[in-house]
Amino acid sequence: MRHPHHVKPLLGAQAAVLGFVGSPWTLATYLIEGGSTPLYKKIKTMTHAAPAVLQALLSHLATQIATYMCYQIESGAHCVQLFDSWGGQLPPAVRVPSRHALDQYIFNR
Repeated sequence: MRHPHHVKPLLGAQAAVLGFVGSPWTLATYLIEGGSTPLYKKIKTMTHAAPAVLQALLSHLATQIATYMCYQIESGAHCVQLFDSWGGQLPPAVRVPSRHALDQYIFNR
């Protein structure tokens, strides 16, 4: 795999270099579930059984994602897309904390 700083000189002005990252919720879902899942039982249970642990995980992931996004931009990416593949599975109780993690660490960087 080539890093953006390797690709950009090859492309010149012919094409944009795009970066991408997963959202804190999507990454947390993969971490907790151990992969893709049709029911999201473990992560949804965690929203009720251990909300503070989940929030700490979302916050930590958001910090790391923000760092990686900045690295991609500093390495030559013209823009970075944030994928929230499992955002539609966010329980109402987690929507605000998840958005807060994004606001605090990514959008305000």
